[in-house]
Amino acid sequence: MYWFSPLPVRRQTGVWLQGATAWLGRLDTPGQVFMWAAVAGMFPLLLNLIFPFPIQQGLSAVLLLALALRLLLDGRVNTALVAVITAFVLHCAAAIALARYFPALVAPLMPGSQAYWDQTLYWIKTGIDPEYELANWVPEQLGLVAGISFFSFSSLGAIPFWRGFYEVDWMNYYVGRLLSCSSDASVALGVGWHWWSVCRGIGYTFLICEVVAISLERLSGRPAASGNGRSIRLSLAFSFLLLDFILKYFTMETVRQILFQNLQP
Repeated sequence: MYWFSPLPVRRQTGVWLQGATAWLGRLDTPGQVFMWAAVAGMFPLLLNLIFPFPIQQGLSAVLLLALALRLLLDGRVNTALVAVITAFVLHCAAAIALARYFPALVAPLMPGSQAYWDQTLYWIKTGIDPEYELANWVPEQLGLVAGISFFSFSSLGAIPFWRGFYEVDWMNYYVGRLLSCSSDASVALGVGWHWWSVCRGIGYTFLICEVVAISLERLSGRPAASGNGRSIRLSLAFSFLLLDFILKYFTMETVRQILFQNLQP
């Protein structure tokens, strides 16, 4: 049996990974899981404020990877899903607040965020953005699904988590800046973080956790309890990704108009 041809499985891999994540301590209660999810989502970002270069995406990815692997090795896929979503939600809350009040400070810590803000503000004002054209957007999303599936399996989620924090900060910076130039902050926050992007994030969380669980099973050469409910979780993953497409296609212009009308004169 092979994990990733031609690499054979190592039955002691699961034990080694359990030992490598032992520093997390016991994760028997929701409070303990929440604490580590909060640490993974927020601590690297706050720590990065004292450095002039970005380290927070990589550090957050490492901490979240350790937490997710530990839970997946125990067969607690649903708990891993909640932990990953919690980490990203808390990260987004902190990043949006910092981008709103200290944009010049956090922009260097979120590479590409200023360019994304300029591009998205131009789209809000004009309705023009080549990335939102169907001919560009659909192939990109299909390629992204394939890439995330491949790298979730081959890197045990490390690369998708790192890239996830990297790209979600573009949205966070844009929403933070949008809050500062909008008449109604609740509209800017509730609509600015596009609901299709929320669906995409949830869908990819389901996909990443499930593919990593499959990779762990093959890597260690033993089935895990995580197989229970797998078809349901994969169905939810692709349902959310399909909903991302539907919402973006049918409501994108409505969202743009709401955001445009909410801009301060």
